[in-house]
Amino acid sequence: MFFQLVETGKKNTCGKTPELDKELSLYIKKLASRGKIRIPKRLNLREIDFAVIDLETTGFYPSGGDEIISIGAVLIRGGRIYRRLSFNRLVNPYRNIPEEVIRLTGISPNQVSKACSIYKVMPDFLSFIDGNVLIGHMINFDLSFLNRKLKLCRTKIYNKSLDTANLAKALLPTLSDYSLDGLLTRFNIGNEGRHTALGDALLTAQLFLALLELGFEKNTARWCDLDNCLKLSEQSEFIQFGI
Repeated sequence: MFFQLVETGKKNTCGKTPELDKELSLYIKKLASRGKIRIPKRLNLREIDFAVIDLETTGFYPSGGDEIISIGAVLIRGGRIYRRLSFNRLVNPYRNIPEEVIRLTGISPNQVSKACSIYKVMPDFLSFIDGNVLIGHMINFDLSFLNRKLKLCRTKIYNKSLDTANLAKALLPTLSDYSLDGLLTRFNIGNEGRHTALGDALLTAQLFLALLELGFEKNTARWCDLDNCLKLSEQSEFIQFGI
């Protein structure tokens, strides 16, 4: 049994079409289950392992046919970014890439035509993130693309996740710009590698550590403190907008 995705007829180093057979599906499901880890509430944030992720895609709508073209990730351990422990893979979307995306990311159709399908890349990605807490800027965007693919394997991303945009709103409620570019400027972080999956993951990792330091100054040093900080921020937004 296999799930046929998109017939393109284009040759690929990993096969002519991105097929997902039962064995691969079960393996992906097993790897995804590693994310089901409970984090002790009083655990210091410096003792938690994080995986900072970012995707480049053909567009904004996974339910509208947009696809992943690149996945980048980097690990944070003990409050340090391990640049050598990084994940950087192109993904064959088996569809056209809009010109504006090519200009923005530098990823060409020729490059992805030689890459593997998302289901061939997924096991390596899931093994890389393991049970780490996931970090991303507007991370629900990334998770929506990943989970749409994982749904075919009857699974999803189970890892705990944190959004640097939401964390910035909680710690710096008076800012007017919570975009990645705006926050990088706020913390004097350069933009090297911007609009590449690994580059954005590394920049987001730097931003996350800067936000953590700010949190430590405000007595947000444990997992439960961070959780409470985010919940209070959400409640204040509800009050502000009359929700």
